[in-house]
Amino acid sequence: MIIDILYKICYNQNYKSLFDDVESEEMVMTRNIKVMVVGAIIALAGLFFAVPALYATGGSCTDQTSVVKCGVSGKAEILAAYDKNERSTQTIYNYMGITRAGIVNASFVSGNVFRNGDVFVNGQKVATGARTAGHSWGSGYSQVKIPNTTDAYSYTTGALVSDNRPLLVSMVNGEFKFAIMTDCGNPIKANPVPKPPQPVYKCDNLVAAKITRNEYSFTTNAVAANGASIRDYSYNFGDGTTAAAGATTKHTYAKPGTYTVRVNVRVTVNGQTVNAPGKCVVTVVVAPEPCPIPGKESLPKDSPLCVEDKPSVSIDKTVNGAEHASVKVGEHFTYRLIVKNTGNVMLDDTKVTDKAPAGISFVSSATGEIVNNAWSTVIDDLDVGESKTFDITAKLTKYVAGTMKNTACVDTPTVPGKPDDCDDATVDTPKLLEVCRLEDKAIVTINDEQFDAAKYSEDKTKCAETPNPKADTPVVTELPKTGIVDSLGGGVGLGAIAASLYYYRASRRLL
Repeated sequence: MIIDILYKICYNQNYKSLFDDVESEEMVMTRNIKVMVVGAIIALAGLFFAVPALYATGGSCTDQTSVVKCGVSGKAEILAAYDKNERSTQTIYNYMGITRAGIVNASFVSGNVFRNGDVFVNGQKVATGARTAGHSWGSGYSQVKIPNTTDAYSYTTGALVSDNRPLLVSMVNGEFKFAIMTDCGNPIKANPVPKPPQPVYKCDNLVAAKITRNEYSFTTNAVAANGASIRDYSYNFGDGTTAAAGATTKHTYAKPGTYTVRVNVRVTVNGQTVNAPGKCVVTVVVAPEPCPIPGKESLPKDSPLCVEDKPSVSIDKTVNGAEHASVKVGEHFTYRLIVKNTGNVMLDDTKVTDKAPAGISFVSSATGEIVNNAWSTVIDDLDVGESKTFDITAKLTKYVAGTMKNTACVDTPTVPGKPDDCDDATVDTPKLLEVCRLEDKAIVTINDEQFDAAKYSEDKTKCAETPNPKADTPVVTELPKTGIVDSLGGGVGLGAIAASLYYYRASRRLL
């Protein structure tokens, strides 16, 4: 630029006459002096600009400031220069934090360094506060002598005479490590620009909290940072219903069951809406509505057992299959007892008792025991609706006027009160009548059902109206012909008559 100015000074229109006109000797001398002055100025200007350029730019292949003469164009040349180690290359590089391993492992990209210390790669600032190093530096720019070298110094990039100097830059995971100036091999170290944090967004988990039997609250734990923001939450409650809500929401289930709940979190990042990764899923269990009856809360409301306990028991008694029977003295007959659980709960330790009335004797039973003419048994367990049947064989031991009622009862501790139920059956026996038998005017005893007014009279005086031709014969009462007992009785009677006649005759002989 200065040379151009000087050239114009010499060759502009104003000074052209100095060379175009016919010159005198004096003029020629003056022109030569001017040319010499201009030449000196040009020489000084060239020296002024050339010397710094040698230090700052690397100059030619003989530039004394360069760490690597003629510069480098790639990793291979950098590594070769390091290994060749001309002019303390290894010492300078190591001082600047560059090792052989660092060079070997480096992935170099093109970049630029500026006098203000900024380093750029692909138009993006990756480092600041850059310093470089070289040989034979003059002074200034925070220079520092590099140990173990004769003329190597480190200094700021402000010493560069121009910006935008080309570099080979080592970047690791997007972070500046070091750089080499391509035109001179001089190293660059700088402060890496912190990488902008990457957007972070994720759905961490979904938490369910039980509020009531069938109502839950759901809380989504999600994160969005470094330029990402949560846009919305979309819930699927697993029962066919969905809802758009915030980080916390509630839901009430209509039916019992097990449900899988999911939430989808959408985030806005880099101007786009995306779904946040992460498995935000939770399982909830809705129990059936419990039985409202105290003590049965563990049962579902629709369970057949969800009813109020109503223990109940009944007993039914018959004699010879009926409520009433007529039997003869000495005759065997059967009482039947049927015990049934008529409630809705099982009965424990159910006791059944039956005491025989006067004139009746309990003979035997296949179940239970008979003590002091009273029968009893205990039923350990009696299920709902279950019944038990018991038969007792009895005998009428003597005539008893009227009806004989036999009562059986049942009692269980499961049913309040005592006894819980009773039932009875009745028997009777025909009435005996002492009457006058009109046929032979004899006083006899007959069953009430045998009385016939044409044959018998309750007026016993009618037997005294006509002498009995057999007056010397004891009167024999006529009893019902009921079997072997009657036959035996008849035999005994005949024996008594024969004995009476025998003793009567014997007494007559004595006279």
